[in-house]
Amino acid sequence: MCFSMNFKSKNFLIPVISILILSIGFGAFLGRYYFTAKNLEIEIEKIDNIEIEIGGSIFNPTYDIDMDLQGTIKSITAINISVDSISYFMKIDGKDFGPGAVDSFKASQNPSPLIIHHNAKNLGKDENLIIIDFLSGKDVTVEITILTITMMGITFDLNSDSSFIVNVDDF
Repeated sequence: MCFSMNFKSKNFLIPVISILILSIGFGAFLGRYYFTAKNLEIEIEKIDNIEIEIGGSIFNPTYDIDMDLQGTIKSITAINISVDSISYFMKIDGKDFGPGAVDSFKASQNPSPLIIHHNAKNLGKDENLIIIDFLSGKDVTVEITILTITMMGITFDLNSDSSFIVNVDDF
């Protein structure tokens, strides 16, 4: 038995192959974009504009701390990406400073400036002492865990860790 293709099946086959090729190309593009986003290099160079508010009670004070972390971000690949937002969790010297988010930035192979405005609420005495130690000259380790990244309206879960030593000389 011989297989023969009539005119109607050829007309059906061309759009199907075209859609398949476009889907594979778009999938490969998204894969490279995701790989680039997952491997962004963030370097924190200094902590600036620290404000501390005291709340709670005399026997159980809480602290709200606003700060700006200034640094750079770059892509390890040749792909330049535009990021809608990143959500993260921050620790300083092993103590939780809570979640935060950064909106709308671009990353390329050349380092681009990045400012993370972080607002930590209801912190305890230990966290406040870390900031006071830093202000008085002690180096601190800032750990940022990137939880999610949103690009082109699509949110990806990353959970990647980055640690930075912030020296008092940079303050």
